[in-house]
Amino acid sequence: MDEYSTIIEDDTDLRSIHRHNEKYLMLGYRLLKKYGSKTHTGSTRKVFFSKRHVIKMPLDSYSEHFNVNEYHLYKSGYNKDKYARCRLIKINGINVLVMEKLIIDTEIDYHLLPDWCNYLFDGRQVGYDKKGNIKIFDYAMEKIKNLA
Repeated sequence: MDEYSTIIEDDTDLRSIHRHNEKYLMLGYRLLKKYGSKTHTGSTRKVFFSKRHVIKMPLDSYSEHFNVNEYHLYKSGYNKDKYARCRLIKINGINVLVMEKLIIDTEIDYHLLPDWCNYLFDGRQVGYDKKGNIKIFDYAMEKIKNLA
């Protein structure tokens, strides 16, 4: 298991995250049942893992805009090769992002990354796709000008 993953031992984790809205709690249970207990919780989203994808579930209604932002930035086509592929789906009326799963190298030498990785708003959250290309996996707060 990598440093980005946690195992949900019981439902306390989900209950604390979704204490403000039961529809997010119910979605969390649904995704937990489908994808299992290996997850990562960020500041705005909980991430579930399938074989080929990560599923980014917003923690509340405010957090949904991060999924929408990532989707629109990817779909804009601007520097598309630098972003992990994604699609936006609705589950029970909630915007959920399904993104290609990248290989995360926790031992990465940041000096060897392309220069554009140093200008990411939310840090160097990059990984490798199946072809070995470096892509960003968390770009909800990026602005197009950062990756020019």
